[in-house]
Amino acid sequence: CKEINYVANLLAAFIQKRAEKFLEYDNIGMDISITAPPIMKSDYIESLHKGSLRYKNYQPFFNQSTFMPSMLDTSKMLYFWISEHVISNLALAAHMENLLVTNISGNELKEIFLNARNEIPPKFLNELLPGISLQDTVVKTWSVSPPAVSFRPEGTVVVAYAAVEINALNNHEDSGRVYFEMDVNTTVLASYSEKNLHFQATSKSIWIKDIKYPSDITLDEASLRNHLEKIISVVGIPKMVSEMGSIMTAVMDRSGLQLFDIINPEIITHEGYVIAQLDFGFPHHLLTDFLKKTLNQQ
Repeated sequence: CKEINYVANLLAAFIQKRAEKFLEYDNIGMDISITAPPIMKSDYIESLHKGSLRYKNYQPFFNQSTFMPSMLDTSKMLYFWISEHVISNLALAAHMENLLVTNISGNELKEIFLNARNEIPPKFLNELLPGISLQDTVVKTWSVSPPAVSFRPEGTVVVAYAAVEINALNNHEDSGRVYFEMDVNTTVLASYSEKNLHFQATSKSIWIKDIKYPSDITLDEASLRNHLEKIISVVGIPKMVSEMGSIMTAVMDRSGLQLFDIINPEIITHEGYVIAQLDFGFPHHLLTDFLKKTLNQQ
């Protein structure tokens, strides 16, 4: 059994090293070193890892999890259990690094408003942007405070407090034409297919507050708030959620995720944690690298 345990340790260390790279972005990283030697079960290898945020001098807070590995079946080759505090800490670091900022303009902005044309009267855009075309408009959004992320059986619940500024591209003043802050509560379902991570918003609630706009906008505040909430709900949040899937795919692919054959993956949320379960195939060069390192350590 010594030889089996030796190989189990090597395999766990290899998977850990690759997984750490998938969770790295610029100054943000995760310490997922094992908390104890891997445990050999009758039909699988079990290893527990820290999941601690590596970001400046931040000291992460941990909640006790209700998950036990025995709760899993063994129909897949590989299972990842991730506690919600891991994702919340990553979201905190992303906020502190000013990564939760987006700018939408030009054709992309025109498409968003076009998709919402059934929800708002056509004259609204003329009243919102008098004398300014969508082509010359930019919408900036950013997180005002760190988003809270929690896992529930119905999906991943994201509660955020964000700011939105609508401005003309050639406006060099400090303040935008329209500025508002909003509370957003969104439930997101995640999936992985064709080497892409997909996010879909299944429910959303929006409350706009602290709205500011110039006097040449003739809309009353209640009407302006109502139309903006419709645009954000119908196309804004779905667009942002979908973009986050593309961004996270790019981050993980930078570390080589696309080189693996991910087979029949499932992402299943539970109360307080998420399970990613999958079959996979090693790329030939990574398998060769793993075997060479294994032989060199003999």
